Amino acid sequence: LNPTMRVVSGGVLLHNVHKTKPIAFENVIKTPNPEAQTHLKECSARRQNLLQSLEGENAAAINTVTDEYLPHAIGLLESVKEASFLETNGPLSFSWTSIFSKTTSKSFTLDDLQFDVCMIMHSKAAALCSLAAHQLDGAGIAEFDEISKSAGLNLRTAAGIWDHISSNMLPLRILPHQRPLEALVPMSRAMSQLCCGQVTQIMLRKALDMGTSKKVVASLCIGCGQLFSGAGETLTQLKPDLDAVNPVLLAVTKFNPLYYKALALKCMGQYHWAEGQYGAGVAFLRGALAAFAFVKEFPGDRQMESMLGKFQQEHRATAILLQEYEKDNKAIYFEFVDMSLVVLPEGKTMVTALPYEPPAAAWRCDLLAPGGHAL
Repeated sequence: LNPTMRVVSGGVLLHNVHKTKPIAFENVIKTPNPEAQTHLKECSARRQNLLQSLEGENAAAINTVTDEYLPHAIGLLESVKEASFLETNGPLSFSWTSIFSKTTSKSFTLDDLQFDVCMIMHSKAAALCSLAAHQLDGAGIAEFDEISKSAGLNLRTAAGIWDHISSNMLPLRILPHQRPLEALVPMSRAMSQLCCGQVTQIMLRKALDMGTSKKVVASLCIGCGQLFSGAGETLTQLKPDLDAVNPVLLAVTKFNPLYYKALALKCMGQYHWAEGQYGAGVAFLRGALAAFAFVKEFPGDRQMESMLGKFQQEHRATAILLQEYEKDNKAIYFEFVDMSLVVLPEGKTMVTALPYEPPAAAWRCDLLAPGGHAL
C-alpha cells in the first residue's frame, strides 16, 4: 500500500495506515485473578499481531487481524468497566497516529481503553476502503461488474463501522493537545457519508456501461454529489480542527459535488437531444461546460492525479459535444436555445451504510477477585 492517502482510478480513496505502539497489559494492569492474567497476556499478543499487520501496510491482513483482536479488546474493555477500581503499575495509555490528519507522523496518546477499541475499528474501516480501492483500480469493463459488487460491499461495511463509532464509541474525554480526528464525532460521520458517495460512483459507472437512460444517470449524479457535499458539510463541524484534515479529503468533498453537477447537466443535454428537443440539448450542454469551470481551480497534487484526469477528460468531451450540437442546431434544427430550461432533476441516493454489529466479547473476568472466574 502507498502510505500516502490518494484517489485511485476507480475514484475511491486509498487510505493511510494507522500506527500504534505495543503494550503489555499483564505488566500494566494488576490483578490477583490467574484467569484474568491469562486473558491479559492473550490481549497483548493479539495487539502485537495488529501492530505487525499495520507495519506491513497490507489491507487484507489488517482487516483479518482486527477481526481476530476485537473480541478480546472488547472483553478487556468490558472487564475494566465492571471493575469498581483498577490498580495499575502506571498509566494505561494508548498511542495512535491519525490517518485523517495532514500530519500522519504525529502520535496522539489517551489514557482510555475505549479509545484503543475505537482505533481498532477505524483501522478495520480504513482497510476495507483500501481493499475496495485496490479492487477497482484499473478494473476493465469485463471484470468490473463482479469486482464492483465486492468493492461496494466493502465500502458499505466501512460506512457502517464509522456510523457505529460516531453513535456508540464517541465522544471520548480528550485533552486540547491530544485531539486525534478519529476521536471527534463529525469525522466518523463524514467518512460514512463519503463511503456511500463512493459506492454511488460505482453505481454510476455501471449505469453508464449498461446504457441506462441519461435522465436516470443525471439523477444519480445529483444524488452522488449530495453525498459528497454532505460529507463536506459534516467536516465543517470539526472547527477548529478542520485545518488539521488531510487536504485530499477536503478536495474530494469539495470538487466531486461540482463534477457530478456538471456531469448531470451533460447527461440531461444528451437526454433532451435524443428526445428531439435540440434547443434544450444545447442549453444543458452550455450549462455543463460552464459548470466544468471548476477544473481550473483543482489542485495539481500527485495524490489526486486520477481525479483531475477524469475531470479534464469529461470537460473536453463536453466541449466537443457542445460544438457538435451547436453546429447541427444552427444548420438543421433552428431551435431557440432557452437557458431557463436548464433545471436539474431531483437527486437519487439509493446507497446506505450496512449496520455494523461489533463482535461479542471473547471473555470477561473479575479483575479484582483473587480466585475469580469468568463473569
